[in-house]
Amino acid sequence: MDPTQSKLLYAMASALDVFVIWSIVLMGIGFACSKVKRSTAIFIVAGWYVLYKLAGAALASLQEEPLSVICVTTVTKVTATASA
Repeated sequence: MDPTQSKLLYAMASALDVFVIWSIVLMGIGFACSKVKRSTAIFIVAGWYVLYKLAGAALASLQEEPLSVICVTTVTKVTATASA
């Protein structure tokens, strides 16, 4: 997947892996100890995680260039100017 085409989709797809799913399930089981059904607790935790990642992905999609590209470009320009 090319991150330059759809930053929002790339950020959402890269935010999900096996360890994240397992962490959500474990947090849901932990919250289920507070007299909430286990499935309800897992859905609540997953919902908050999705909202958190959507907000982060939306902010990332608003950024024009990644910070790493800006830093590398600046360092390259400074180095080229210093050596000239």
